[in-house]
Amino acid sequence: MKKLLTATVLVLCVQTLSLDANIGIVNLKRCLEESALGKKESEELDSMKQKYMRTAEKMEEELTSLYNKLQDEDYMESLSKNASDELKKKFEELSAEYNTFQAQCYQAVNQNNMKRIQKLIEEVKQASKKVMEKEKLEAILNEEAVLAIVPGADKTDAIIKILDESFKKNN
Repeated sequence: MKKLLTATVLVLCVQTLSLDANIGIVNLKRCLEESALGKKESEELDSMKQKYMRTAEKMEEELTSLYNKLQDEDYMESLSKNASDELKKKFEELSAEYNTFQAQCYQAVNQNNMKRIQKLIEEVKQASKKVMEKEKLEAILNEEAVLAIVPGADKTDAIIKILDESFKKNN
């Protein structure tokens, strides 16, 4: 009986708390994609990717040229044994260099992207705190963690506005 009474009191307390809870949500993806800071960070990441891609394309062209020479039987027969071996060695070295370059690029882009996302999440946290204080909310949750909530609880636009104001002030 005592357990039943305790359970009933707990359920009533939880229901009372949940009725009084004033919670907002934020769409983190929208903040990352639509805020001025998010757009700037995306442009910088894209610029970095383009730089790596241009270098990779040059290496690919050189590899293709060497490969075509190695596949051309007439050309290979016209070379001395040393020149032929040198061409094969150059192709193997460039292939290894290209593979290493690709791995390094992939790692650099991923690290840069993770830093970018962490920086943006920190900014979203700060903006969320401001919105939370201004609107007297108890919490602002990531939209992905919420299964259902009233439509007016979405504070993404207000947070993006604060992010943009902060970006303008700092740049």
